[in-house]
Amino acid sequence: MGFLVNSFIEFPDLCPITFEDNFTSDNFTDEGGDDIAVNTSQERLNYNCGSGTTDSRSFYDLGSVNATYWTLRFKMTSTTVQDSDSSCHLGMGLSSTNTTWDNPQNGLCLVRGTSTNPNDDQYYLNRCTNGSYVDNGTPNKAGFTVSTGNITNQVYYVELKRTGTNSVVCTLFSDEYVTAVESETFTDLSGVTGLRYLKCASRSQDVSTNNGFIEEVKFYNGCSDVPWLKKLLKKNYTNFIQIYFLNVVC
Repeated sequence: MGFLVNSFIEFPDLCPITFEDNFTSDNFTDEGGDDIAVNTSQERLNYNCGSGTTDSRSFYDLGSVNATYWTLRFKMTSTTVQDSDSSCHLGMGLSSTNTTWDNPQNGLCLVRGTSTNPNDDQYYLNRCTNGSYVDNGTPNKAGFTVSTGNITNQVYYVELKRTGTNSVVCTLFSDEYVTAVESETFTDLSGVTGLRYLKCASRSQDVSTNNGFIEEVKFYNGCSDVPWLKKLLKKNYTNFIQIYFLNVVC
């Protein structure tokens, strides 16, 4: 005799989201004017880095952050970029302080830089130890090779993961964390301690334009890998899988 079993099995969430922000409300603190600020009607964190702007930042205090494992995800859209002899840089990641980019701090972030100078005109993973949050100098920078320049409406899904005491990896995806475009890593994070602020900060200059916005921020504390089930069921079925048993003989 055969019968059909149609049941749901609930799996524990092994990597719960510690903080999530879709910017329907303003949970961030904006400093330095409106150059970096949450817009709740657009449901995003806008940034304006370049001519006529000041060194600004917007931050959220995560409180206690695991010193070894965590994952930060966000969608980044670079809307308007105009290169010039000068440069401007926009960083999104974790910092030990809520201050501007040039104050001494520890941090790990993805930076979008723009300039006619190839050393500045790139996305890069930045590491700082009692230094600048946005720093385009070696050895604190691991540069991506993806195209930049005067590209408009360039979209990447960004995953920044601390995978150990001395390791971090940043990956750019062309879609919602399925198709990886490029990754960069650091394997020496000595002194990168005390991270607690989720921070978007700019290093502005008088010429280059580097504008865009951040959306869909998710932070997983104490976890450096979203479980395989979440990757498989990446839409609304995060914690459930439906299993059908056909023609089971009693």
